[in-house]
Amino acid sequence: MLSSDENHRPGHAASPDRRRRECPRPSVWRRFVTGTANKPSDKRRELASDRMKQARQAAAYDRWFRSQVQASIDDPQPNLPGAEVRATFAAKREALRVCRPA
Repeated sequence: MLSSDENHRPGHAASPDRRRRECPRPSVWRRFVTGTANKPSDKRRELASDRMKQARQAAAYDRWFRSQVQASIDDPQPNLPGAEVRATFAAKREALRVCRPA
């Protein structure tokens, strides 16, 4: 009977070194040996985390935007006609152009 050292001597068919050399895809062998063959990779976890973070941010922005729209609708101040607003801002832009040095 062979001892455990003799079963795994270099070059022996059962030697992990020989199996690793014969494996056509070393990354597959490495995942198998380290026990991560069936676990998702860190990159996949990171991507999933990013997607969840983006979904939470989008939902938070949506809530904020809807609250701003509702606040504008509920505002008791009278609405201004568009022409008046455009004229006011055109005057402000012209004042800034005149004040700004060339």
